[in-house]
Amino acid sequence: MKQIKNLVIAVVLILGLSTGANAQVKIGHINSEQLVRLMPESAKIEKELQSLGKTFDDEFKSMYAEFESKGRKYDTEASSKTESINQSRMKEMQDMQQRIQQYQQNAQKELQKKRFDLLQPILEKAQKAIDAVAKDKGLDYILDSSKGQLLFAKESKDILNDAKKKLGIK
Repeated sequence: MKQIKNLVIAVVLILGLSTGANAQVKIGHINSEQLVRLMPESAKIEKELQSLGKTFDDEFKSMYAEFESKGRKYDTEASSKTESINQSRMKEMQDMQQRIQQYQQNAQKELQKKRFDLLQPILEKAQKAIDAVAKDKGLDYILDSSKGQLLFAKESKDILNDAKKKLGIK
């Protein structure tokens, strides 16, 4: 009786596994970076980031020009000034250089944060379009070809054009 029970369990397991093995997994792929670049919102973001970057760059150039100007002035006057004044000026130049470096680091961080904040809604919109296309096409998995190499996909469907249609991109 125990052997028959084990045989029935084994047959059920084998049938279940073979049925699962015959089920075909549907896979699609997309280059999500290309999709995001094609979205009209991306061009607006790039313009805004370029404008902000130019503002930072202009301020940096202004600070650096002042630094160079003072440096030249202090160099030419150094021989006519006392040692304590020259020491004070050297300290002022070092402080100025540190402020310039700090400004540059803060500007880069702020630019990266702004890029992240501006891109987040676009990435979410793109993800919703990808999810909708996957559901419409009955796809089980979507591989992002921009994140790595897609070496082989026997029956993978590129859904970039479908996602562009969902987003109204021509």
